[in-house]
Amino acid sequence: MAKDDANQVKPADGDDKHKLWDRLEALRTVMLTTRDAEGRMDSRPVTVLKIDDGRMWFFIPATGGIADDIKRDPEVHISVMDKDDDLYVSLRGEARAMRDPGVTLACSSVALAFDLFESA
Repeated sequence: MAKDDANQVKPADGDDKHKLWDRLEALRTVMLTTRDAEGRMDSRPVTVLKIDDGRMWFFIPATGGIADDIKRDPEVHISVMDKDDDLYVSLRGEARAMRDPGVTLACSSVALAFDLFESA
C-alpha cells in the first residue's frame, strides 16, 4: 500500500528544530514516560527548566520514581500537546540524572537531561 506524500512526516531542519524548542520551552510542562522495574510504562508530568541544543532540563527527586527508572533504562519518551496552538509532539531519547551543585536546587534533587534521538 503506497503512502500519500502529504501524510508523510519529514525530518525537521535546524530552523524547524529551534522553533519547536522555543514552543516547548514556552509550554513548560511535558509528559515524561519511563519504564518501571517490571518494564511497564509510567508517565508523569515534568516542568521544563530550559532547552538548549536539543537537550531538555528538568528537576526531579534524586531517589525513587523517575531517577530509579532511568538508572535501569535511560530510554524515555516525552509527549506534549497544546490544542490551542495545534501542537502535538512525541519525542524519544535518553535521559540521565546529574548532580551538579551549580545546577541543582537542593541535595534532594538532581537535574535530568533529556537528549533527543535523531531519526535515521
